[in-house]
Amino acid sequence: MVSKTSLLLCVAIFMTLFISSSPTTYAENADSSGVEATKPAPRPTEPYKYVDEFCKKSRTRGFCKRVLKSDPWSASANNSVDLLFISGDLAVSYANKTKEYMAYLLKSNATKPELISILKHCISKYDRGISELLTMPKELVYDPALPSYDALLGSDALKDCGNALKSGEMVDKSILSIHKTATAYVWLCVDIAMTIS
Repeated sequence: MVSKTSLLLCVAIFMTLFISSSPTTYAENADSSGVEATKPAPRPTEPYKYVDEFCKKSRTRGFCKRVLKSDPWSASANNSVDLLFISGDLAVSYANKTKEYMAYLLKSNATKPELISILKHCISKYDRGISELLTMPKELVYDPALPSYDALLGSDALKDCGNALKSGEMVDKSILSIHKTATAYVWLCVDIAMTIS
């Protein structure tokens, strides 16, 4: 009869030799601690060439370059679809941070009562805007014109929040500032998506 230890050893050897990558391949991709290394962003021969070309035509050249070049993947972007994925990720990330800040203010005891309904409204609008931005890459598969529609719906949702913020008499300037930046991220997505359709 074969012992459990012998059986486990045979299974481990089998899996190592026949199922997983060879130990040499694994060692080549691992750092000194034995953890497999992550792949760096590709290094193009002319980094940011497409970003520079696109941003030259943008309404907000400086913002466009600064935002897109903040993501290492944009160095190898070759077309507007690449930029749409990058800008969409960045816009969703910034919108989530803005929404989290508003949620923090909503829970804060220092928040003025008249601002509570505005913050709730804005959080709801940010959820809607983020949802629209997240559908852009999925709908690109069906029709290249759909992402621009999604981006416009996202910008409309944030615009509704902006209108509510401006209507409040006691709105904190920091909220207006980060909301304005979040809106600029979404408009960058709109500009990029419009070049695809």
